[in-house]
Amino acid sequence: MGALADAVLLAAVAVGSVRCAHTMLRVTWPRRSPATAILLWQALGLAGGLAAVGALLAIGVSGPGAQAGVLGGLTVLAPRLASGELLAPHQPVLLTAARLVALTAGFALFTVLCWMLVLAFANAVGARRRQRELLALLAHGDPKVPGALVIDYPAAAAYCLPGIRSQIVVSAGTLALLAPAELTAVLAHERAHLRARHDLVLIPFTSLRRVFPRSRVIAQAYRTVALLVEMMADDHALRVRGLLARELATALLRFGMSGSECTPAGALAVAEGELTARVSRILTPQPPLPRAAQAAVVLAAAALVAIPLLLLVVPSLWLPGAVGAGVGVVVVLLELADPGPHVRQVDPSGDERDDGQEADGPAVGGRVEPDRERDAEDEQPLHLGQLARRKVRVRRPHDGVDECPGLKAERRDRKRHEEVVERTVCTAY
Repeated sequence: MGALADAVLLAAVAVGSVRCAHTMLRVTWPRRSPATAILLWQALGLAGGLAAVGALLAIGVSGPGAQAGVLGGLTVLAPRLASGELLAPHQPVLLTAARLVALTAGFALFTVLCWMLVLAFANAVGARRRQRELLALLAHGDPKVPGALVIDYPAAAAYCLPGIRSQIVVSAGTLALLAPAELTAVLAHERAHLRARHDLVLIPFTSLRRVFPRSRVIAQAYRTVALLVEMMADDHALRVRGLLARELATALLRFGMSGSECTPAGALAVAEGELTARVSRILTPQPPLPRAAQAAVVLAAAALVAIPLLLLVVPSLWLPGAVGAGVGVVVVLLELADPGPHVRQVDPSGDERDDGQEADGPAVGGRVEPDRERDAEDEQPLHLGQLARRKVRVRRPHDGVDECPGLKAERRDRKRHEEVVERTVCTAY
């Protein structure tokens, strides 16, 4: 029963990884320490994949005398499968068939995950190669942007092509749109992407989206990690000597107001992610996580990856209580990782809300309080181009009375009554 115990523990790790991913989508601390949060996201993805594959393989190698762990069971089972001995002696046919199905499913899942990872990397490399071929024909240098290429395109665009021959590309519309200091901030942002190779961070999540295209959790995780990558680049850009936060924030707002979406496949653009969240974070920075909290998150990430690897190599019977304690520590650390709700996450009334929900603040004299209105706007996920298409709603006072559906209905009924009375009087005369 050792292999079945391994399967149960590995399944628990896989389910726990999904549960932790849901938690990570709700907490607010990742925006304070994006590098630590990205490390934890990578650990969740790797641990979930290893645990899911390992659980299926553990079921496949289970049977009498299976006490050597998952990898040990595979080494014992491989000669039997090679010799064509599919049915174990003195074992029910249905049970053996179920084990073969689990074994096949485990190998199939592992193959699909690896193939999609390789395919995502190959697609990104091919897209960048085609883009470089086009840039060789269309782009040119400009003394305003040393070290970057300029394309004669009227819309605003700025992106980088990572790789061995990395390049930064800006459009003529960007040169006309941004001031020199703002252009310097954009170039510093793109150089941060190239130095840190942020494209490699996104490739595993891109492959997971292809494996599970209907998973909302994976889609939200990809968007969250992409936003954290942009925030990391913002942080690195702000460390450039002489660069002010206002200049980078103004450049992002100008890109958003221009409404251009000109990022080719395989590139990283400066105007990606939720621009409102990034600008708010730049102008009103929050302190990073304390070192103790960051160490706890790193410990949780290491434990998440170590537990499934340990269960694949060493039988769980040789680790009495260690695996369960490790899982418990990971869960506790993840629950305690959020030091507290964000200031914009809690209403004055005490009701919490998730990111992206707009709060309708109390109206005073027919208008929304400025602080509450600004906080509600900051929580709206505005992507590239949505700032230009957004319609600003203005609440106008009416005789010092707040606008509400009840009063609107009352005024409509009173107006209708006056029209009926007027028509009656005109008919009588």
